[in-house]
Amino acid sequence: MRNAFILLSALLLLSFDSSSAQTLIGSPIDPDKDGIARPSDQELLQAPKNRHMITMSVPGDPSIKRGCTLSFDFDRSGKIESLQMVHSSGKPEVDFDCICAVLGSSPYEPNERGDRKSIFYTFGGRDLHEQNEGVKAINRRQRSLLLSKNGLSPSEYYVCNLVPISILYRYPGVFSEAEICDISNLRVIAKTFFDRKNSPSVPEIVANKRFRMFYDKWNEFVSTHKKATKEEIAKFRDGVDSEFKDMFLTLSNSISKKL
Repeated sequence: MRNAFILLSALLLLSFDSSSAQTLIGSPIDPDKDGIARPSDQELLQAPKNRHMITMSVPGDPSIKRGCTLSFDFDRSGKIESLQMVHSSGKPEVDFDCICAVLGSSPYEPNERGDRKSIFYTFGGRDLHEQNEGVKAINRRQRSLLLSKNGLSPSEYYVCNLVPISILYRYPGVFSEAEICDISNLRVIAKTFFDRKNSPSVPEIVANKRFRMFYDKWNEFVSTHKKATKEEIAKFRDGVDSEFKDMFLTLSNSISKKL
């Protein structure tokens, strides 16, 4: 039933150019255009140990009034399965950031009831709105700086963190907020990596094997390292950076500085 709903929503979006221009294909916009997305009480109890790092992983956008909702399952290792977008924020770049935030915050832990299936995560308006300080604001400013320095348009490229923001909370004190958000820890992905026509859909993004493998690597690292030093993380990061060169855009002014 849920898959049928997602498919129907994607077909409807493809039928109206005005809608597909405002959101990722396959991510329906909440019918209440002026509504503010808020997580339900049930959602707040799902994977509670991951909630803070997910929220802080999204850079935010000052124009956002409502959030978006994603649903997923996770297996016994905490790796995400069946990731889907239920409602869009209305902005493709923000939706992509939310997908990265969820993927980058694995492995997941079940709540007291052991829930692992049909997990819903709603990014509320406050979660996605502009913040003037802290990791979200630093991340947003550095991303904007990276794009402007290289003359890149958000309409053609996505930005992600090479070392997920969640690492800041997995290993407290290892990195500062400035380090984890530094331009050296940002990578650019062309939208054509997901779709040749530069119009990637949610299913195309979440099903992309290389994209998912990138986050699975970090899942494996966290799963096998209850504690980690900056040197261990840096060595792993460099290996991941090299392994996924096919996914990341090579910038003319090469970023050589490391965390």
